[in-house]
Amino acid sequence: MTERPSLLDDEQLDACVVRGREDALVRHYGAEAVAWSPLAPTPSYLDPLAALVWQLHDGDDPITAIRDDVNELLGVPPAVARKQIRRVIRSLESSSLLSTSPAPPSGPSEWVHFPLPPNP
Repeated sequence: MTERPSLLDDEQLDACVVRGREDALVRHYGAEAVAWSPLAPTPSYLDPLAALVWQLHDGDDPITAIRDDVNELLGVPPAVARKQIRRVIRSLESSSLLSTSPAPPSGPSEWVHFPLPPNP
């Protein structure tokens, strides 16, 4: 993956699937958590929303499912939930806690592949 999910536009972010690193260690303390990735120099604090997003992501569902769950659990509008999830994803990315991949494009690919010309 070449793009960071936090930099995707809203439609692409909604379709993105978030996966936590399998080797990440997360310890929950009430509504908050502390997480550590072997790739990061220090542990990261997860505020209550980040800890909730960490619990909700399962590696199979797109961000829209997490957004809908946050909307239902906290009662925040979907647009606000998306904005806050983007903030959390940015934080998890910078802490090397995510392994993410954007969903495949729904329409025809914009990339056209041509074979390389033969060497002269």
